[in-house]
Amino acid sequence: MRLRPRSPGVFHAEALYCRPRATDDVRANFMEACVAQSGATEASCGDCLVALENEYTFDEFVALDAAMREGTVEPAEQERFDAIVAECGE
Repeated sequence: MRLRPRSPGVFHAEALYCRPRATDDVRANFMEACVAQSGATEASCGDCLVALENEYTFDEFVALDAAMREGTVEPAEQERFDAIVAECGE
């Protein structure tokens, strides 16, 4: 099973957190959106959440999320993000 890195509503800053740890509500929002994807499991979504929070600070992720939604993300940064998501979804 692979998570789709660019799925709308799954990896938005409002639903995801990175360092520092977010509230339980933010975690729950991410998990709910993630497990709604075809083939996703609680375990794979939890792994992905941990991988993303280990890679990005919250501010970095907010900036990345905005750039992804605006279509202005640098190709190298998009590849980095996609690789993280692809690895945790295996």
